[in-house]
Amino acid sequence: MEIETLPIYIHILPTEVLSLIFTTIVDASLYARLVSDRRFVQAEYPMMLASVCRYWRSTALNTPGIWSSIDCTRKSDKTHAFESARAIRANYSNRLERDRSANFEHAKIYFERSQDTLLHIWMGKPVPGGKYRVALTRQWPEDIGNLIADNASRVKSVALSFSHPQDVEDMLSVLLKNGANQSLRNLGLQFEPATFRQIQASGFGEEYNQMFEPLDTLYLYQILISPWHLVCCHLKELHITVFPAYLAFTSISQVAQILESNPGLRVFKLSTRATIADVPTSPQPLHLPALRRLDLYTHQGSIMKWFLASIIPGPQEVELSLEPGGFSRLD
Repeated sequence: MEIETLPIYIHILPTEVLSLIFTTIVDASLYARLVSDRRFVQAEYPMMLASVCRYWRSTALNTPGIWSSIDCTRKSDKTHAFESARAIRANYSNRLERDRSANFEHAKIYFERSQDTLLHIWMGKPVPGGKYRVALTRQWPEDIGNLIADNASRVKSVALSFSHPQDVEDMLSVLLKNGANQSLRNLGLQFEPATFRQIQASGFGEEYNQMFEPLDTLYLYQILISPWHLVCCHLKELHITVFPAYLAFTSISQVAQILESNPGLRVFKLSTRATIADVPTSPQPLHLPALRRLDLYTHQGSIMKWFLASIIPGPQEVELSLEPGGFSRLD
């Protein structure tokens, strides 16, 4: 169908078909993924679809699936997007209260319209500079916390951006206590580089294992693995990004241990500028028969060489992506 004629035909589609198209569009961007500007994002598809015409609005308002992707910090992001740090500091108290109200009203619409569908939640992105931030739970209004707690049992995806490890622990505790471990399958954790050293001293207790164990997808951005004690054994996708060159994995065996525990892994992406001092000289057999995509982005050739020698995929073809120029450092 030509793009020029698409609006003509789509207006005469039955409501059921149009609803399915809307849901398919939103499904393509549901899961918590990191983008190039280092933050979790989502588009306001429901609002856009509902603004085209009365027919589209009626269909959108009665399609629960397109309201299941909820950005609980979107209003604050817009408020502070073009303001200087001085302006934020001068008017922070009053603006924070307005942001809280806007966040709640925005989230409430999505929670109500999504009805009984599984939820995908983004939350806790700090404002520019990280100093005057929107915390995950401690600075949120009680109503937001109640919304999340009341609907925790249908949360499938969570992307948390934070400035302090306690923020993540608080939010995951709310989800765990209210039954999210039964439905949570996709988890993304991102934190501000300025607080990287703080995160290394924090770890989750064993009670969180029941939440991490059934995960399908795990995104770790600027987080070392070992301090978090993430017990996962059913992962299909694992994305690890560690940027600062002066911060390294405690041991490459930590990554290998997660790979070894997840033989059903289909996608593995490791991106790091860190230097790992103790890269083993001999490979360690890592059987990943389901692997379909392997991305290795690193300035250290020995890391790339070790993973290429260690990972043993299945008979199917594997899509391979390596750091440009990395081949010159493999020998």
